[in-house]
Formats: sequence, C-alpha cells, structure tokens
Amino acid sequence: MVRFAERDQHGVYLEPESHESDWVYCNGISTSLPDDVQDTIVHSMPGCEHAKILQYGYAVEYDMVRPHQIYVTGQSRLVEGFYLAGQINGTSGYEEAAAQGLVAGINAALRARGGGEFSFDRSQAYIGVLMDDLVTKTPREPYRMFTSRAEYRLMLRSDNAPDRLTPIAMELGLLDHHEIGLLRKKRFAARSAAIEFGRSLMNSTMDGSKTIADRIHESEYSVEHLKHAIQTQMEAKFGDVHPEVYQTLHAQKRYEPYIERQKIEIRRHNEIEHKPIPEWIEYELMDSLRNEARTALSKYRPSTFGQASRLEGVTPADLTLLSVLVKRARLSRRETEAANSE
Repeated sequence: MVRFAERDQHGVYLEPESHESDWVYCNGISTSLPDDVQDTIVHSMPGCEHAKILQYGYAVEYDMVRPHQIYVTGQSRLVEGFYLAGQINGTSGYEEAAAQGLVAGINAALRARGGGEFSFDRSQAYIGVLMDDLVTKTPREPYRMFTSRAEYRLMLRSDNAPDRLTPIAMELGLLDHHEIGLLRKKRFAARSAAIEFGRSLMNSTMDGSKTIADRIHESEYSVEHLKHAIQTQMEAKFGDVHPEVYQTLHAQKRYEPYIERQKIEIRRHNEIEHKPIPEWIEYELMDSLRNEARTALSKYRPSTFGQASRLEGVTPADLTLLSVLVKRARLSRRETEAANSE
C-alpha cells in the first residue's frame, strides 16, 4: 500500500521450498503486519484459500552507522583501527555481510602487520561496488547488491571471477598458508593456461568456411558449439577441462568489442577515480563551491575524486572547481610548512 500505492494489483510467485516437503514460499510478500492480516493476504490469493502459514513474515529493526562514518575499507572514521562489517553498515542479506567481512578482515590484518590499506575498484568486483556505495550513498532502505548497481557489469561476470580475483588473493597472500589456497593457485594456473590455449585454437581452427573466432559472433553459435569444436584438442593437452573455461572463452570473444570499449572507459575514469583528496581539506572554507556540494563533501569527506563524483549534490562542474581548490590548498600548505621550517 505504501510502496506501490499507484498499482491496482501485485504479483506473488509461489515457489516450492524443496522436493522433500510441501512448503511453499510466497515470493513478493514482504511484510511485518500482524498475523491475522497476513492470514487475510495469503487466503485472498487464488488457490491459497485454505493454506496454512507455517512461518509468518517479520521485521528486524537495528541501528547502523551512516555512510559518512566509515571508510571504504570498513574502518570507522571515528575510532582508528576499528572495523565494521555487515548490517551495522546499513546492508541487508548474508552475502553483503560476508563481502564486507572479507574487506574488513583483510584491512585489519594488513594494519596488524604494519601494512597499507586495500580496497576493490568498482571495475574489479561487485564487492568494490558495494563498499563504494556504502560510503557515498544515503540509504533509504537496507542495501542489497544488485547487478544493476555496477556500471561495468559486462566485466564482472560469474564465469571470469577466478581471473579477476585470484591474482588479487595471491598478491595479498590469502592463498599461501592453507591447503585450499594452494589448491586454488594450482587450479588457477591450469585454468589460465587452458584459456590461453583455447584462444589460440579459436583463431586457428576452422568451423565450416570461418574460424571459430569469427563464427562465435553469430547469434546461434552457443557455448556447446564452441566446446564441441575444440574439446578434443583441449582435453588432449589438459585432460578434463572445467565447463566454465568454455563459457569464459565464448563470452570474451562474443562480447570482445564491448569489453574493449569498457576497458577504454575504465582507463579514462581511472585518473579521476583514484586521485586522492587530502583528509585535512576544509570544505567549509571553500566559499566558491555551491552550498549543496560543500555540505555533501563536508559530511561524507570522500577519500578520492571518484567517490566525490558519486555523492548526491556534487555536479561535474563542482568536481572541476574542487580539483582547482584542492590544488591551491596543497600549494598553500606546502608554502606554510616551508615558512615554518625556516
């Protein structure tokens, strides 16, 4: 009634919970209304007139830190060395909490070892999108990670997750000290070799009058077609090849022009994305900035110009002016420090 007041109907999907039980989940009823009201709602649906509710809907209320109170590493801005992860940061669901726990745990370990900080880029992982959103956007309801939130989702496919994330895990040393980690490194090396060999086969192997690399752009040429064409040669060299290898080869080649376009876009944005903003900057003194931009920057205190660009109330024009003002502030600070040292 509140969220969809303009509609005269609402769809609900009845989803079986299991092959072993007759429980059915009503997907689409998100409610914490009283039990008798929930009974009325369910019994009003065709086919559910005599349904028995085994578990009523409910709501959990909890306090949270606001986006301007944490860094993208999960560290509290107020308490140095104190890391927060999960619903306290305004998220919903278990996957979001696990992702934050990974980031907070990595940074806590780095700090304990005297190392630096780590964060994912938005173009590297959905975790990067999640953490960046948590420190730049004002939540109106518990945050969920949707693919639509990622501007580079063509790069963030499930089939290429090992290629994106395993090198990062190796660089951080996350795979060095346990059996599963060592096994993952071994499998990643085998996967990388298979993908490289698969690419060469696609460029050299003919399928009819065209190479596989050319045929793969045809809409009807599926992953199964690709697998059938090169599986014998792949397995002769590597033995059993994981099905995701063929999915990655197919996706990378089919969407190659679009992937290259996104890579160019990422490179273009990287300069501003990672350009740091000093913590000591006093936005309140920047009178030439619009009030709305100055208020947003003062509240959230972004660490980079990329984060600043995603704040509500900050326009591209504000960002250009901010770059000039930060440059002037740096120069003034250096001059003051030089004068004081004399």
